Amino acid sequence: MVPSSSDIRPFAEIARGPVATVFKAVDGRTGEVVLLKTLSGHDPERSRRFADEARLAAQVDHPNVVRVLDAWEGSMVAEWVEGSDLASILAEAGALPPVLAAFVAREAARGLAAVHAAGILHRDVSAANLLLGADGVVKLADFGLASLSDATDAEVRGTLGTLAPEVVRGEAATARSDLFSLGAVLAHALSGRPAFGGGAPSATLDAVLHDDPAAALAADPRIPPALVEVVATLLAKDPADRPEDAEAVARRFTAVLGPYGPIDADDLAAFLDDPAAYRPPEPTAVPPSAPTTPQRRVRWRAAGLALGLALVVVTAIVALRGPTSDPAPAQPADEPRSAPAVAIADRRAPTASVEAPPEAATPDIFLAPPQRLDPAFEARPPLLREPSASPPESPAVSSPGPTPAPVPPPSAPAPGRLALAVEPWARVQIDGRDVGTTPLQSVALPAGEHVLTLTNPDFPPHTVRVQVEPGREARQVISLWDTVGRIQIEVSPWARVSVDGELWDTIPPQARPLILIPGDHRLGFEHPTFGAREVRLRVAAGEQRTVRVRMDGPE
Repeated sequence: MVPSSSDIRPFAEIARGPVATVFKAVDGRTGEVVLLKTLSGHDPERSRRFADEARLAAQVDHPNVVRVLDAWEGSMVAEWVEGSDLASILAEAGALPPVLAAFVAREAARGLAAVHAAGILHRDVSAANLLLGADGVVKLADFGLASLSDATDAEVRGTLGTLAPEVVRGEAATARSDLFSLGAVLAHALSGRPAFGGGAPSATLDAVLHDDPAAALAADPRIPPALVEVVATLLAKDPADRPEDAEAVARRFTAVLGPYGPIDADDLAAFLDDPAAYRPPEPTAVPPSAPTTPQRRVRWRAAGLALGLALVVVTAIVALRGPTSDPAPAQPADEPRSAPAVAIADRRAPTASVEAPPEAATPDIFLAPPQRLDPAFEARPPLLREPSASPPESPAVSSPGPTPAPVPPPSAPAPGRLALAVEPWARVQIDGRDVGTTPLQSVALPAGEHVLTLTNPDFPPHTVRVQVEPGREARQVISLWDTVGRIQIEVSPWARVSVDGELWDTIPPQARPLILIPGDHRLGFEHPTFGAREVRLRVAAGEQRTVRVRMDGPE
């Protein structure tokens, strides 16, 4: 029997766990849909924590925090958020567009700031506890592991992949521990994969202590460097290196979003409505990047330029005056010659089309390109070529002429580029090398054929071959939906649904379609009052179908 008051009437089971069961219910006083959470069993310690959750959550009134409406022994009523949690959305649609990931994180930071202002630590900030409403509103949920911020409890609580390193080490959690968890959630949203997904619990905790997800994000061309910097700061292993509070984090996200114009709940709602059709905004104003060359080096380069020009002019004057009345005797042909004292003036600067070598390779004095000299002077052969073995007999034969330019080796074919969009999304490997999550805007590739491997946990792996032409961009749009069947399920009043003997979900609501590989399948439906039903169906690739089951009626 489900505990209830005379006003709260549950009608669908949403989730069931070892601690509590969650129902979708109706408030008879207002007619509004609400969430009813009831405690499982009669464990005194669980009952205490459950009461603490209701008491702590009721202290926070903020648009980015789920509101607690009522509570009594063993039960709690909260506002119903029509939508889904971030973890489910990432599992279905893959990585969020970076601007939307920053927006979600900013809204979560604002909610977290309100929680901390009330003297509460959340202690389980995770993708599963961020609710994204269909209207684009982001809400922080589930205070089941929360505690007062002045408590000295050092017990390890929370989701393993978002625990802060100090919590893993057994130290007391602080507000900055929640900020680390927020950073892990943001890294998950940007990459489509858990930030510290080590598989086994021990591997996950080891990754929390030693891995740096920001390094992989920095290699993704979709993600603005300013956003990567915020992630890196939030995921600092030392709490002292993280931002001072959640409000400061929210301000940093606002600064990151600034060049993209106003990003609000409508943008997130548009993405949630149709992720494949959503097009993120382009930045309208990019802050100027810092100069790559310090001013001190500019002054040295200017001095080097002046010195180089002066040496060229002196050399030219000496050459035009010809030999003096007492020329130096010629060196024997087999004696090694010493380099001219002014040989540094003959260094040639690269043209604008050639990339200059790194500054560390040569002294600063030689890096700046010299100003162009008079064309007539430049047309002459280099003045600092090696002198002949004997003085010239006449001006007509004083110079052997310019040395022919070496023939450059044949150039390799120009690379091409690949732009890739996958519905709903995929992690992409090109020729066995991981290149990130779709959409891929433009990836440089050698000309020729390449093998693309697309993976998504809801779909079988998919491999395609693409041909990239030199100097051209190949565009590919691939739908993984064409490789599977999509099943929408309508159950009245509700049922636990299993697929081929494995529990899948409780319907309603159905947050995502049931994805099945082509072939024969069995759907099982179970209700504690109306018993069990089974539906057999054959699914074809690309098929979309609706299965309707009425548990309280005839089969």
